[in-house]
Amino acid sequence: MNLAVLVSDYTSYQFEKGALNYYELCNGCDDNGLPFTVTYNPPGDFGDITFEYDHTGDTLFFGTIIWMGRGGIVVPKVFFEKEQFERVGKPSRDPLSVDYFNIVPQLDEDRFKEKADSAWAEVRTIDLVAEFAKNPYRIGIYLYAPAQGVFDPSVAKWIVFVYRGRV
Repeated sequence: MNLAVLVSDYTSYQFEKGALNYYELCNGCDDNGLPFTVTYNPPGDFGDITFEYDHTGDTLFFGTIIWMGRGGIVVPKVFFEKEQFERVGKPSRDPLSVDYFNIVPQLDEDRFKEKADSAWAEVRTIDLVAEFAKNPYRIGIYLYAPAQGVFDPSVAKWIVFVYRGRV
């Protein structure tokens, strides 16, 4: 495995589900951070956000965003529920880097990072993250708000990308 997409509740930070994927490894692709390209199409009525893997062009995450409605996560297609993960006794070692994706600023940058770090603290004790942490790894944190207009925290999710690009 070299990419996990972990989903947590925006308000409580509680881990909800996770997806695992395998992509072609690319030595040197992640020298300065995550090798992702982000494309955001703001909703007039309907919008979306896509995270792509620079090395292959694979879609890592795709979510719809609806103005005064509610979009959803389309990719990854398959998630494992939180009960399929175990907690380890202590937080995993620190990643090489943390990339913050504050695409549509619902929060100022400092508040965003503070809340994003709280979401990371919640998931870094999951066995899957501990497995990634056996080798150098990187993370990215994105606040996915599938409903636009007035920010609705009840449907917003923290998306934590855990990535290992080398063996």
